[in-house]
Amino acid sequence: MLQAGESDPLALGGIGCLLPFVVRAADTAGTHVQFVLDAKASAMLTPLLDGLQRQRQAA
Repeated sequence: MLQAGESDPLALGGIGCLLPFVVRAADTAGTHVQFVLDAKASAMLTPLLDGLQRQRQAA
């Protein structure tokens, strides 16, 4: 398990780049992360998140 302050990249299917993040807190309830996105990663992630939001609103 990653500890608070550690960083790592996350690879998601459908995203053509790695999404770097920093662990803000980690405990038995889960790991809370903050993404640290450059312009390229942000541009690639935004359409995916928008699509997820539309799916959720339609449900």
